[in-house]
Formats: sequence, structure tokens, C-alpha cells
Amino acid sequence: MLTPYRDVLAHPGALRFSLSGFLARLPISMLTLGVVLLVSGTGRSYALAGAAAAAVNLGFVVAGPRLGRLVDRYGQAAVLRPAALAQTVTLLAVIVAGTQHAPGPVLVLLAGLVGMSIPSIGGMVRARWSALLDDPGRMHTAFSLESVVDEVIFMVGPIVATLLATTVHPAAGLAAVLAVGPTGALALASA
Repeated sequence: MLTPYRDVLAHPGALRFSLSGFLARLPISMLTLGVVLLVSGTGRSYALAGAAAAAVNLGFVVAGPRLGRLVDRYGQAAVLRPAALAQTVTLLAVIVAGTQHAPGPVLVLLAGLVGMSIPSIGGMVRARWSALLDDPGRMHTAFSLESVVDEVIFMVGPIVATLLATTVHPAAGLAAVLAVGPTGALALASA
């Protein structure tokens, strides 16, 4: 049952970019919930928490296609490296703004900038599979693997964000995003 997955991951570089892609994508499932838990966990309103979470998604929607065009034009590494830096800076800013009770509009703006710093990692990983494999059967297996990875990400990420934010500190979920997301993006850029 697992042999087809093992076979596609045995291709040179496949395991490395697949694991890097997993790390880079994991924060996507943690980010908006992490923002809500940070804002509400520091005593702010759920309305502000929801607005900040919506701003993250809006930023992702607005910038995603533009980042995709940049990837098509300049390559994945050329976009992933500055995106990882932007994600690091904006996540730090949101954590500081959230814990220091910055004005609501500032927090919402910063949250939107975080969303704008996240390229479509899943698309990049799938593009790598397409370039690596020429057999339709193996391509189907690789894309099935990516679907499983996506499902695992969206099951595990919110649980991790919630556990960290409720047991360690309201900012801990976003701190995990900060630790994993840019690291995964940089690893994918060099894979």
C-alpha cells in the first residue's frame, strides 16, 4: 500500500522538497487561528481577533496571484527567500503588536501584511513533482501524496496552534508559525 509513495519519494530530491514543503505549508493551517488566539488570549475583543484573521486571509488572496506570477518569471527560490524574510518580520510585528495591545487598525494592517508574505507553497511543490516525474501513474501517486500531506497539515496545525496558545502563551501558536514557516520556505528554496 505504501510502496507507490515510497517509490516517488525515492526520486532524487523528492523527499527533501516534499518535507520542506510540508514545513512551509504547516503554518497556513495555524496562522488565522493563531491570530485569533493571540488577540483574544491577551484580552482583546473577538471582533478585533476576527478582523485580524480576516486580514491575513485577504492579504493571502490579494498577494497570492502576484507572488505566483513572480515565481513563474523568476523562479521559486527568488520568491521564497524574500517571502521568508517578509513573513519573519511581519509575524514578529503581529506578535509584538498583539502582546503590547497596539491599536486595532495597526494589528489588522500587520496581519494583512503577514498574509501577503505567504506564497502558494502547495503549487510550488506540485510544480516540482510535475518537473520531476514524466510517468502519469507516478504523477498521480505524487499528487495523491500531496493531498494526504494537505489533509494532515489541516488536521495537525490547528491542534498545535491551539495547544500552544492555551497552555504556553497566547502568542505561542504564532511563535510556532514563525519558527516553522520561514524555515520551511528557505529549505524549499534550497531543495
